Amino acid sequence: MLNKKHVFKVLLTGIILLAPYVFAYQYSFIKIDALKIAANGSVDISTGKGYKVGLVAFSGVDSYCAHGICSFSNLTTNPAPLHAQINSYNPMSGTCISCGINKSKQLLATASGQKYIVVLSDGVPNSCASIDGGSCTDSRGRQESLQQAANAFAQGIKVYAIALGDDANDTFLKNLSDTGGGKFYNVSCTSSLEQIYRNISENEAFDNLILVSDVSGSMDSELSYNCTTTTTTTTTSSTTSTLLNCSSTPGAALYSGNNPIDFQTPHDYISNMNCYSGVYSCPTGYYSRVYAKYDTETYYDQFYVYDSVTQRSTVFYGNSSGFVWLNPQNVSSVRFRFLSDASNNRWGVDVDTIECYWSNTTTSSTTSSSTTSTTTTSSLTTTSTTSTTSSTTSTSTTSSTTTTQGPCLMPGNNPPCTEVTLEEVIAAINKWIRGNMKIGSVIDLITAWAGGTTPN
Repeated sequence: MLNKKHVFKVLLTGIILLAPYVFAYQYSFIKIDALKIAANGSVDISTGKGYKVGLVAFSGVDSYCAHGICSFSNLTTNPAPLHAQINSYNPMSGTCISCGINKSKQLLATASGQKYIVVLSDGVPNSCASIDGGSCTDSRGRQESLQQAANAFAQGIKVYAIALGDDANDTFLKNLSDTGGGKFYNVSCTSSLEQIYRNISENEAFDNLILVSDVSGSMDSELSYNCTTTTTTTTTSSTTSTLLNCSSTPGAALYSGNNPIDFQTPHDYISNMNCYSGVYSCPTGYYSRVYAKYDTETYYDQFYVYDSVTQRSTVFYGNSSGFVWLNPQNVSSVRFRFLSDASNNRWGVDVDTIECYWSNTTTSSTTSSSTTSTTTTSSLTTTSTTSTTSSTTSTSTTSSTTTTQGPCLMPGNNPPCTEVTLEEVIAAINKWIRGNMKIGSVIDLITAWAGGTTPN
């Protein structure tokens, strides 16, 4: 028989351990997360063409990463281990670009065909391969890195360089790519980084590609997500706004409960879109959740839900398999953005409802009422459940009943809820990992499942 208390402890411990990593990815654009998205996409494109891809993550200071190399993967056409390696990247200390290039040359030594190294860094080299990844002066670090690039080019390897963020040394990294016979890119935002990796994998690098990534401590700083300025034109009806081929109802102050709105792309959307909605604000003290459908090219075409106050965002891509509730973390005022690259357009995005809710507030529902959003077209039946040590009694009512809005607010299972099942708990954990559910709600749901009662 399943011991709920034991499983409860295991689930809760797992959530606590996962929390720092999930929140770091879902609710902020830090450089290393932008790198992971872009590198994963590059891996899929290159291996999909049958090209071999290898990885090198460099930092510096031998006590953190032996010989300045934090991790590496040999050339392969299998994307799975490469994805696992990329997703394990964490910021370390020091920057040893010469270490990264030197290790890449070793991985490419016996490969046949064309060979490419793409070096990404957000700083200047302050560690050197000649002293096993130990600290050195910036001048020596630059000199050694340039020499390694020259050696690579002499061996038939092209060295590309990407300067990530405002603190990267553009002049040095351009010299690095010039010396290595490759190309140089300056990147100031997440979307540009993804596009650059995509272009390299689709159009420039063939046969063998090593992605060399700086995972120094500064890679945990934020990277701007806004590269360009968009314009807005209002139609004569004044009911909708068109923003670079996205349509949107004007931003507005919302009411508690469900608020029908519209933000959507063309279906199918077009290339090189970059459009924003207005700002939708819930009443003071209320949080928002969004009822939306999206189907975009994974990694490359993104739907963003912004906290309009902090300007942090949650990013969604892939296929939601229909309309689903998306839950930003404690966000009361939201704004939407859609960004597409130059190829592989899909269905797009449609947002039709924003719900403003007050956590732990009580609301009325009846069996004859339906939700005002398109969450469900069936009426809601209120069921209350009471647990005791000897028996459980369930009663259904068709009259107005006071319930508590809590973690059972899940697609396909609107409140009020009956006894929580393990399947619901697992689904909630998956939703939290994807950024679609608040951690407090997940813990409440686990607690309710362990106790066999509906959360209050």
